[in-house]
Amino acid sequence: MQIGGTHIQYLLLCHRKLWLYARGINMEHTHERVAEGKYVHETSYTRRSTGMVEIAIGGCKIDYYNPQTQTLHETKLSNSVEHAHRSQAIYYMSVLRKNGIRCLSAVLEYPRLRQIERLIWRNDMAAEAKTLAMRAKEVIRQKDCPPLVAKSICRNCAYEEMCYGTEQEA
Repeated sequence: MQIGGTHIQYLLLCHRKLWLYARGINMEHTHERVAEGKYVHETSYTRRSTGMVEIAIGGCKIDYYNPQTQTLHETKLSNSVEHAHRSQAIYYMSVLRKNGIRCLSAVLEYPRLRQIERLIWRNDMAAEAKTLAMRAKEVIRQKDCPPLVAKSICRNCAYEEMCYGTEQEA
């Protein structure tokens, strides 16, 4: 099974969401907050260097990679789940390096907040990325869907209705 950055992010946010997503139950395509995030991605930093490219590699879709600075860039809507964003960036750097693409750093960009966070590659990050992938696979391999764990981030989740909705009786 190929693990991508979305799997890593969901691992750290909600095992139930990860399990559902890995089974092709994708609620993002109709969610307003996801559409807002795509809009921010597409309209922010319009003056980027023409040398920056989007990369799809090893199950990952990296927003931008600058081969001159050997830096990946990820644009995010908010920093409310910054720990998951960091882990996703570490995983992306590891995937790039495993595939022969030199990556020295990552930049998490929060254009609405006018903030950025830089991560510099450290050798221990390879082990961290490997552990994250193994943990994600463990959750995905579970026979049954993980139980609902109510969190404050649930109200902004594309899966909220699925998790909290009740069936209407006919």
